[in-house]
Amino acid sequence: MTLCLVLICVVIALRLYLCARQLGHLALPGRSYPYAAAVLRLHFAQVLAQAASGVVLIVWLARSPVSGYVWGAMILIGAILLLALIDLAISAFRSFLVDRRFGFNRRSRRQFLGEACRVLALHAATACALSAAAIGSMAIAGNWWWLLLVVLGVPCVRIAGDLYKRFDQAYLRPGEVSAHAGLARRLRACLHRCGFPDAQIMVLRSSGRSSLANAHAEQIGRQRRVVLQDTLLERLCDAQVEAVVAHELGHLAAGHLPRRHLLLCAIWTVVLGLSALFARQAFVGMDWKQLVAVVVLAQPIRFLMQPLLTRRLRAWEYEADGFAARRVPAKSLRDALVLLFSVNASAPDSDLWFAEFYQSHPPLAERLRRLSEA
Repeated sequence: MTLCLVLICVVIALRLYLCARQLGHLALPGRSYPYAAAVLRLHFAQVLAQAASGVVLIVWLARSPVSGYVWGAMILIGAILLLALIDLAISAFRSFLVDRRFGFNRRSRRQFLGEACRVLALHAATACALSAAAIGSMAIAGNWWWLLLVVLGVPCVRIAGDLYKRFDQAYLRPGEVSAHAGLARRLRACLHRCGFPDAQIMVLRSSGRSSLANAHAEQIGRQRRVVLQDTLLERLCDAQVEAVVAHELGHLAAGHLPRRHLLLCAIWTVVLGLSALFARQAFVGMDWKQLVAVVVLAQPIRFLMQPLLTRRLRAWEYEADGFAARRVPAKSLRDALVLLFSVNASAPDSDLWFAEFYQSHPPLAERLRRLSEA
């Protein structure tokens, strides 16, 4: 148990240290990023809440007289829902305290509660499926149960993610970009030029939630599409929207989405293996307590492996920028990036150590420099 508690405390100390470095970076002379600083301070609270819950669960497991896999499954589901509730509470604080203060939040409390109920229901269903898979894996594979859980659990999580995305997008009422006739023609030409004539371009009406603007690419089987938030269409001109679409198509062309999925699978395989090793040392014998301990320990161990993902994601952003710059004017993409950073009140750069763990996108200045050379 002591080793588990030490691991949690070390990772929490590292996360707080990195956040403190970033706050100091944002407070350097000549910088003013109050929104980024406010979000980061809220992240402090999230880190501390996760640490407290993890420590309490580990100590309780060591002293709990409860036995039996039925109780274990119930406690495992409860642990997963507890972590989800912490994230939802932080999300509520961000929406109604931070985002509203800076003019970004447009959600009502009733709207947020409806979304929270859907998220909790999906987490509960996923937790039940994972609990059954984990207990079955223990019965079948012994000490190698975590490896079988990867095989069984990854599809569960993938399905849950797709379901959440569909629920989320259904709520936001996806609409065809054809509502913007001139832009639609321009984007259809861009799809052909980029080699994706059959790809879809969708518009999410997210303005009822937030004024923040973004876009992303999706790939489900052979279906590929670029999803644009309507707030992005409100802020960017047609040439800049075209550049953003070309950038997202660059991710599809390079196969970044399936590669990201494979990388995450590899990371989670290592995370579960290490978590199971720590849990087995703390709670000797095949017991449900190991399952709950793995859930608690997976989060800090996953954080330690985050640089493996963020470095690759930043490299892929450069690749997507280069793809777009060869098919649309690089100036349009540069202007779009600058405008999006401004609209979203994002800090254009970060502390180097903080970026290693937290930043999935490269610094704005470096992206603009590379686009200028394209």
